[in-house]
Amino acid sequence: MKKLLSIVCSLMFLFFVPLAHAQDMATVIFSARNQVVVGRNVTVDVFINSNTTINAAQITITYPQNEFQFVSIDSKKSAFSITAEEKSGLGIIKVARGNIKALKGRNNFTAFTLKALNNSSSISHLGYSVTDSLVMSYNNVNILAGSMVQTVQPPTNTSYPLIQTTTNTTTRTSGTSTQGVVSVLSQAVKIFFNGLFK
Repeated sequence: MKKLLSIVCSLMFLFFVPLAHAQDMATVIFSARNQVVVGRNVTVDVFINSNTTINAAQITITYPQNEFQFVSIDSKKSAFSITAEEKSGLGIIKVARGNIKALKGRNNFTAFTLKALNNSSSISHLGYSVTDSLVMSYNNVNILAGSMVQTVQPPTNTSYPLIQTTTNTTTRTSGTSTQGVVSVLSQAVKIFFNGLFK
């Protein structure tokens, strides 16, 4: 009986240890500061919420060009102090940042402002490029698992605006290593994501 119990315990250990590692994940949160009004600007804070320590991230934000016009990027409040890349293109905003000290929990990553073009403009249509975005954990693994959108809705029978949340989950292979490396050199951080930053 003791031998059987020992075998069962060993099997449980082998099964659950990889699962514990696989639970490390990070989520991108898009949080609008104000309501979307046609012809006006809306500013969106981007947070990264992780249940383990992270050092760097690259998020290629996507938005519908027929709904929004890019205005600006503002990372002054970012918890990630090192800027590797900030640029905008046709329907995308690409931001890569790092930090010497590891971060955990909900941290401000960047903010951007868009101009709403028509009645179909919706913050819930924001997303990120799965193939060009990653969040690096302390052990150099991409743990980006999905996104969440928090929009400000007009008040109904209350005296304050309501916040509505939409969650999008990204399928990923748990524990898959990436080619990302974060290195500290002469008090500066250089972030390399498989040669993306030169």
